[in-house]
Amino acid sequence: MRNKGNKITYPIIFFFFSILFLSCKKYPENTLWFKKPENIIQGDYKITQYTINGNNYIDGLSTQLGLDVTTLEWHFYENHGSGDIYGLNNDVVGLYKFAEKKKKLSLTFYSAYFDPPNQVLQTIFAVSSGNWDIVKLINKGKPVLKIKRVINGNAYEIQFN
Repeated sequence: MRNKGNKITYPIIFFFFSILFLSCKKYPENTLWFKKPENIIQGDYKITQYTINGNNYIDGLSTQLGLDVTTLEWHFYENHGSGDIYGLNNDVVGLYKFAEKKKKLSLTFYSAYFDPPNQVLQTIFAVSSGNWDIVKLINKGKPVLKIKRVINGNAYEIQFN
């Protein structure tokens, strides 16, 4: 009789643990397995992919701005519950904060000291603030952040490595 009870108990336990681990998936392209996104996002990045409606636009963006956007460095650092984004000339150019159960990244950009950074930021991010869907966030040796957002009917996707 005891043996029959174990045959029923083990599958039930296995089922509940499977549901628990499968529900840990945080972002469409990766899992975080018990890691805080606030700790993972911190690091130094460069834009490696930039698409509009699925089309690679990184060269067009560089031409439009008159500079190679893949060489611009972006630094994300924690700052008391939100984070500072340093970019362009290592000036603070914005803030980031996780939103909507940490599935979105709220980005707010502003000109640090002069107008050219503001024009670059407006061109790259298409808006000065708003929530971006987090598609991928990992930090295994080299951090990767991939975000997407629809603006004026156009789907923007930016990947930082």
